[in-house]
Amino acid sequence: DREGPLIPDFMLEPMDGAFADVLDLKLPRVPVVAGRKDRLRPTAQVSEALAQVREYRAYFDDAGRRQAVLDRYGLQAYRPTVAVVIGRDPGPGRDQFELKRFWDELPGHVNLMTYDELLRQVRRLGNF
Repeated sequence: DREGPLIPDFMLEPMDGAFADVLDLKLPRVPVVAGRKDRLRPTAQVSEALAQVREYRAYFDDAGRRQAVLDRYGLQAYRPTVAVVIGRDPGPGRDQFELKRFWDELPGHVNLMTYDELLRQVRRLGNF
């Protein structure tokens, strides 16, 4: 529409046919945290990614837009969970408790994951 294109990398439709979610991929070389160890904050790149997926999510608040996506792509979406895969793990010099607090303070509808975490999850799945 007149506000400019919003084109997520992927729309993920659950196998049970429930509402679709959004996945956006960023580069693995992007740093994810900045600041001192006791004052971690998201980098500008992470903040930009969060703003981007916030707009993707808000797009589906409008009934006309939801219907247009359903008509064109056959996807039903409303208040989707959004996932961003970005960067690598911050490294061994970071306090793990501070990192946990950092991740936990992200909005509840956003799953932010590094490529290292994605790889760990895929490897765990391979062990089943």
